[in-house]
Amino acid sequence: MKRRDALANIVSIRGLIMLLPKMSKAKEMIFKNSSCKKHGKPKALVIYASEYGSTEGVARAIAKVLCDDGKSVELMRVQDVMSLDGYEHVIVGSPIQYDAWMDEAKEFVDKYEKQLSLIKVDYFFTCLTLSQKSDKARKQAQQYADGLMQINTHVVPRYIGQFAGVLDYSKFSFSFRILAHVMFAVLGVKEGDYREWSAIKEWSNKIKG
Repeated sequence: MKRRDALANIVSIRGLIMLLPKMSKAKEMIFKNSSCKKHGKPKALVIYASEYGSTEGVARAIAKVLCDDGKSVELMRVQDVMSLDGYEHVIVGSPIQYDAWMDEAKEFVDKYEKQLSLIKVDYFFTCLTLSQKSDKARKQAQQYADGLMQINTHVVPRYIGQFAGVLDYSKFSFSFRILAHVMFAVLGVKEGDYREWSAIKEWSNKIKG
């Protein structure tokens, strides 16, 4: 037990998630843009950065709630956005890597700073830290949220959604998979989908106004 505790202190969940992007390479993923166009209705844009597909799933769930609410919604990867003209509401999401959003999400906010500062904006993130139901995990997630507020101080999100992610070993490169098994076993994080769809829906309903 002492050895396990020592390893857990050395390889924290926070540290592990920081290591994943450098040590692993995701299998090639296919992300599809989609839309729910309703003529004459308020236009919302849900965009996301995603490496393994977990955050894409959350983004799709958010877009569905907004669409069901009667809005005209477009869902796309952050790198596919060419313009924000006509949008009244933009929701931006990314997994947490190295204690922050992926670079493409941060770069998007900086690139469209002027337009985003004039419309409704909300942020969200996914992280495996929240797979642990503890005060320590919640405090760490709040630090991630606080960091998002500093990406660009001219863009102030109304809400920041904090959601658990997915641990799926099949998404890791073969060379990293064995090491990932060992590290997550030390941390007591089992393979699985930790996304809480009811919480995601509740948050989506909160931002739709």
